[in-house]
Amino acid sequence: HLEETVFDQQYGKLIASSVLVTTIAEAQQRVKKGNTRLEYTTMQEFQGYAGLLDIMDDEKASIFRTAYKGVVEVRPYREYILF
Repeated sequence: HLEETVFDQQYGKLIASSVLVTTIAEAQQRVKKGNTRLEYTTMQEFQGYAGLLDIMDDEKASIFRTAYKGVVEVRPYREYILF
């Protein structure tokens, strides 16, 4: 049984330890080597990234349906995570 607070702490550490990149092209290359983080600031920016990553880009009440507490996670090459 996993408690939400424990999960959130571990997940936060995983995100914080990932490599921050600034472009989708850089993210798509870097995630082949390890966990990677690409931050967005607007809905339009996220929707552009989502289209390129072939993930859902819709939202409800300003929360993306693919997000957990504002974090969207994909595994484009199965092994590593792109946040």
